[in-house]
Amino acid sequence: ALGYTSADCGLMGYQCLECSSLEYHIPTDFQLIEIYNFEENRVCEYGESGEVVVTNLARSSLPIIRYKIGDIARFKEGDCSCGDKNPILILEGRAGEDFKIGGAYISMDSVENAIKDFVSTDGISANYQFVIEDINENKMRVTLKIESSDIKKSTLHVGQIKDSLKKSIDELKVGEELKYLSTKVLFVDIGSIQRSPITGKIKHLSDLRVN
Repeated sequence: ALGYTSADCGLMGYQCLECSSLEYHIPTDFQLIEIYNFEENRVCEYGESGEVVVTNLARSSLPIIRYKIGDIARFKEGDCSCGDKNPILILEGRAGEDFKIGGAYISMDSVENAIKDFVSTDGISANYQFVIEDINENKMRVTLKIESSDIKKSTLHVGQIKDSLKKSIDELKVGEELKYLSTKVLFVDIGSIQRSPITGKIKHLSDLRVN
């Protein structure tokens, strides 16, 4: 996209001919963009990745102050060769799309890749939620909930999808072998996974672990 935009904040970035696909100049005349580390409650250093937080300097009727967009990004170091002095933001993905198991950070793309070949087969939809929760101090449970229009037929694929998950995410296989993790695939009715009341989208990762 030539512009980095939000329905609430408006234009947050624009591209020049020197920008790559995920690079955007920030319109600093009316947007203040910060990269924030919420785990440490601080603004990130220049070049450090964190969550995008926007303050719109032009809106007065309904101020936008430190609004979380839900994206991960960092500022590009140095000036752009196009001559524009506005800093460049490099987008790196959505916040909350990675999770940690057994010391490794895993992208939600691994879950997408594990189930993509099953979508539209025997009622299996593309709507899912990956739930991680503690069972006790020494064990956790991973549940992949997938919406289906025919749960009885979809359930026939539970074993295959579970194997595909463990092939895509090696930490699940290792966790089951070491008996500190259990993996479950559960089909649910269409529309039963909770949606965001604002966007109507499903939150694909639900990490309920205490630590």
